[in-house]
Amino acid sequence: MKKFFSLMMIAAAFAFVACGDPVNDEPTDSSKLTTPVVTIVDVEAYGFTAQWEAVAGAESYTVNLKGKNYTTEELSYKFEKLNPGEYQVRVKATGKGYEDSDFGSAIATLTGATEVEWFTQTVSLPETEDPENGIFRYNTIDFVWKGTGITDLRYNLYVAADIEGVDTKDIQADLSSLGDSTGAILDEVNGDGFYGQFKALSGGTEYALCVEVTDADGLEFFTISKISTESFDVPAETQAWIGTWNATTSKVLSINDKGAGTLSDKTDSFTFTVAASSQAPNMVVIDGLSALGEGNPTMGSVDGNTLTILTNLSIGYNAEQDISYYWLPFIALDGELMGLNLFSSEVPAHVLTMAEDGTVVGETGKFPVQFEDGTEAEAEVVCSEVYGVNSQGQLFFFIEAFPAVYRAGAMQVTKAANPTAKALNKVAKNYPMSLSSVVL
Repeated sequence: MKKFFSLMMIAAAFAFVACGDPVNDEPTDSSKLTTPVVTIVDVEAYGFTAQWEAVAGAESYTVNLKGKNYTTEELSYKFEKLNPGEYQVRVKATGKGYEDSDFGSAIATLTGATEVEWFTQTVSLPETEDPENGIFRYNTIDFVWKGTGITDLRYNLYVAADIEGVDTKDIQADLSSLGDSTGAILDEVNGDGFYGQFKALSGGTEYALCVEVTDADGLEFFTISKISTESFDVPAETQAWIGTWNATTSKVLSINDKGAGTLSDKTDSFTFTVAASSQAPNMVVIDGLSALGEGNPTMGSVDGNTLTILTNLSIGYNAEQDISYYWLPFIALDGELMGLNLFSSEVPAHVLTMAEDGTVVGETGKFPVQFEDGTEAEAEVVCSEVYGVNSQGQLFFFIEAFPAVYRAGAMQVTKAANPTAKALNKVAKNYPMSLSSVVL
């Protein structure tokens, strides 16, 4: 364990004096001992030593830390197994025939260790890429936690630039627990080590994995490991979709507060932008599809000459209101409107196919669904829009009053202009909200 020593160590050799050889004069007040002069020396990662000058007439000293008293006849007291933080040490002299002195005090600041023997964290990029599972060196980070006697672990992965200059205490307060997996993961941490991955990351980006662990003695250790994902080139088939597009839909969907929908004919024209995503060469960010306007992007994937625009994904969170912002699909089965659904993964909202001459044909997204009895059916996404979902699964519409009316059906598009740089917006907005009776 690395030790960090105070500059006050320089004076330490001159400060230690035997109890029987006091440096102070006899007490001027025969009834009360002189207040000890306290200094802090030998500052380590998890401890320090308090020392003081001998007081004439003193037979012992009471040392107080965090409300607990310790008695010693020595002129120093060593504290160990303390977590990082600021500590006030108070010392008073006691002696037979004298009134106890006032407390002298000093402040010790422990910044914690930069490394410990009982926990290590390592990060790396995958040695072997796995295209079938979407694991590449531009979107995946491997990590290993290995420890001894670890009783608790909290963590978060951040974009390194986002925590630059942020106080360590604020980062620690933001860390997440392991939840229900705590026991199983800690068993591996304290055994051969726990191996994990962070996936769906951005290419050419530096990340910081922040972890705080606690051992059996209650000691805390905080560490940050930084690593950058590899960059990638955007292929021509993805570049073909980048830019601004004019779009037209021919239907609208009206949804009441019970979640029931009605389709009707109505043309709606609008524009949206497609920008390259940093997550993968075939991924794009699409903004402008929502009736709420720009700043509510979704994602799309390019395969050959086809762009699949996705729904059923989260784009932000409002902690004050406990509202997650979701793109959700309103589906139909065999032409019958069924309602809003939340699935376990992304599903296609729109499928756009580009011909060699640049013209595009749009279709609604379709995907298979399976019922509890094992039967399957094809679901069609009639409408995809942004909604709010709280931790109880309640569904919020970002409208002032029902019914909610959204553009629906297939989308026909034409290229309008060159691209403008946009990124996936993770900042939640405060919209007017209407609570429905729907629970997802």
